[in-house]
Amino acid sequence: MTKETGSVLVDFGNVIIAHWLTDITPENFNTIEYNLIPEVPDAFKSLKRLNEQYEGRLLVIYNATNVAEEKIRKWLLYHEFVTCTGIPLNKVVRSKTGRNKAGHIQSVQGVDYPSVVIDDRLEVLNHFIGKVSRLFLFRPQAEEVKLFNCAGTLSCVRVVWTWSEIIESLHTS
Repeated sequence: MTKETGSVLVDFGNVIIAHWLTDITPENFNTIEYNLIPEVPDAFKSLKRLNEQYEGRLLVIYNATNVAEEKIRKWLLYHEFVTCTGIPLNKVVRSKTGRNKAGHIQSVQGVDYPSVVIDDRLEVLNHFIGKVSRLFLFRPQAEEVKLFNCAGTLSCVRVVWTWSEIIESLHTS
């Protein structure tokens, strides 16, 4: 495996945890058994590979409420995230700058500005256009893309539907 320079920034919701495979809604969020939400197919295996390839320079960053943050932490432990991916919990952080994750990552020790960003929201990726060469929009939601593609930024990202597409693209680029 070729070692890479730079770092990787990965979103959590709908990129690592598969909310779309459940009936979770804002209305039932507090009552649903969050730990039963599955991982996105091949996410852990792919994250392990990327974490090794980038020599630990991988950061999972998410935007969440206080209640959601607690559920996410419990989910990570329940699914043995650290054991399965090799990514320590101190590299899984809540964004302090909302969806503009670019502003937050500079405050995280040991993480360079990313060379790869993987997120399910074009709104987030828009903050990295022109600064990061490999942007992946993972399983985008049509309404969100319509709302945040006003400047034609969709053409600056690669739309993917699986983790294998990401790994393959990074391997061939």
